[in-house]
Amino acid sequence: MFLVNLEGVYGLYHILYIIIVLILMGIGLFLTQKVVKKDKTKLLIVKISGIVLLIMILLNRITVTYYDVVINHREGYSFLNLIPGTFCGMASLITSLTIVFGKKDHLVLHFISYLGFFGGLITIFYPDFLESQTFFDIRSITGLIHHALLVWLFLVTMQTKYFVPSIKKWFVFPIGFAIMMCIGAFEYDALKFDSAMQINKPLLSSLPVLTSWYVVGLAEAMGTIVLIILYEIIVNKKTLKNIFKNN
Repeated sequence: MFLVNLEGVYGLYHILYIIIVLILMGIGLFLTQKVVKKDKTKLLIVKISGIVLLIMILLNRITVTYYDVVINHREGYSFLNLIPGTFCGMASLITSLTIVFGKKDHLVLHFISYLGFFGGLITIFYPDFLESQTFFDIRSITGLIHHALLVWLFLVTMQTKYFVPSIKKWFVFPIGFAIMMCIGAFEYDALKFDSAMQINKPLLSSLPVLTSWYVVGLAEAMGTIVLIILYEIIVNKKTLKNIFKNN
């Protein structure tokens, strides 16, 4: 009898999730561009998206921590693990708080938006937690949603000019990443997290160097420059010479 793989990475549920997410994002961006005309409405869309992201990351951290500490009794885990210990988890928390309580084009967004976009995009297509959790586990659902929202917010904030990429502000990314690694070092050394910000544990155990924190950080820093250049060329119609002129 023909059996369909429902669970796991690129199981039927995951494939449907990818399709639905891409369709919803496409429709959302189209409607925001073509239908929504008032700036107040566009701002409301961004703020509501930020609130939903905040709710999702909080639910994710609560359910994941409860499972590890109360149900699974994982050694070395405590309720301190409510604090995000991954790039994506911290990106979701900081992004949501910055959007909900911060101002338009906040400096923090010039770091955290890119980090969240790269992490969210990778996780949409390769949610490694589905290898150990069922798709409809609340941890999986909240994880999938908050990663998708990171990508959505990156796109919709650019579209509505709530966040405006700029080569002049690229310096924020390496500084922000350094601060992020300091947070990870504190979590790993002082709070005794099993791993934090990929310290002592690469993203993929089969590729320990290529998915280490330092290679990931360098790749994302370079990727950020590429995204900014593409934005300047496509949106602002600038040439490469004009992009770096007077910067």
